[in-house]
Amino acid sequence: QQEEAKGLDERTRNMMKASVRPPWKGVPPGTALCMSIGDAVPESSGGSNPFKKEATLPRITMNIKKAASDPTICGLYLKITPLSCGYGKLQELRRAIEEFRLCGKFTVAYFELGGLKEYL
Repeated sequence: QQEEAKGLDERTRNMMKASVRPPWKGVPPGTALCMSIGDAVPESSGGSNPFKKEATLPRITMNIKKAASDPTICGLYLKITPLSCGYGKLQELRRAIEEFRLCGKFTVAYFELGGLKEYL
């Protein structure tokens, strides 16, 4: 029983090591974060499927902030499709992108068809 407890402790230790490891350890240096933004950019997922990860405003801004502090991420590439969200959400997205740029990392935005909202 003592050997089993020792093995369990070792397994637990290995699990703890894996959970404490920084997320950027598996990402090669010089990687750009690629994101697609479009449509209404909802505030919350609101769907019935909790496992489906939708691109919500808090998730987008959080990922941009994480990428800004991640030493392996060197830039941000945004593919923007026509937006149907309000100017308040656009301002939040713009603020997150500006904070990302202040970290000295590049940003590239691409869109084929755009109006005033897409330019902001």
